[in-house]
Order: sequence, then structure tokens, then C-alpha cells
Amino acid sequence: MEEIIIDKDSIDVLSSDTRVAILKSLDSSGRMTITGLTDALNLSKSTVHEHLTRLVEAGFVKKDDSRKWVYWELTHKGRGVLHPHKQTRILFLLISGALTLIGGITEMCRAAKDLLAPAAPAMKGISIPAEMHLVIGVMLVFVGGLLLYLGFRAKWKR
Repeated sequence: MEEIIIDKDSIDVLSSDTRVAILKSLDSSGRMTITGLTDALNLSKSTVHEHLTRLVEAGFVKKDDSRKWVYWELTHKGRGVLHPHKQTRILFLLISGALTLIGGITEMCRAAKDLLAPAAPAMKGISIPAEMHLVIGVMLVFVGGLLLYLGFRAKWKR
């Protein structure tokens, strides 16, 4: 996980409600032209351009002028300021998915072992049939795979 450092200058840039509104607009739309931003924020082009210049200098926004129109979009630092705990949520999804998947595989191995070589009857307590271990294992593998998919999808989407 890349650490995002917010220094005094970054705090100064973020102290403007207009610049924060620009960041939020770019976050919700992905990328926008200056005309799109002026329409969304109901501000003049010169005002929006001045704020965008400050955001670019601070590293929160980048300018893409490789096409016919000039687009503005958030950088990694800009997304990190708006969503500081997103990295943690992605990491939690990936770890949970991996552990659930391992648990499912363990349950399926236990079921295979019990089906191939039945164990002696349990002395006391509840005995779970091998078929139930298999069902639990398949369910855990499915849930683990789903959590891993969601975690990787969120990671690549950034």
C-alpha cells in the first residue's frame, strides 16, 4: 500500500470548499472537461481553472490533454484523500477471501478423508457426516472465491 503524505501545502489546498467540490465532482464522474466542471459547480471557467491549477500543483488532479478535449481526473493521491480507508477495505476483502477459501479446501479434504477411510465412531458429542463437511467446504470455497473476486475487482478498479 502506497502511503499518501499530506503536508502543510496540501492542507492549504484542501482548505478551499471549491477545490474540495472539484475533487468530489471528479470522483463521482471519473474525469471531466473544464466545461463540465463549470456546469456542475456553477462557476466561471477562470475560477475553475485557477482551482484546478492549485490541485494539479498539489498532486491531487492530473490533466490529460492527449485527446481533442482536455480532461481532468483524480490522481492516486486525490482518491486517497477522498477515500482514506478504501485500501484497508480491499485488504480486508482479500485476506477474508483467502482464509475462507483455505477453510473450504480444508473441509473438502476432511470430507474426502472421511469418505475414503471412515473413522471409528465418535465417543461423545456430535458427529458431522462426511457429506456435510463436503457441503460446508463447497460453500466456503464459493464464498472465499467471491470475496477474492470482489477484492481484486476493487483493487484493479482504482
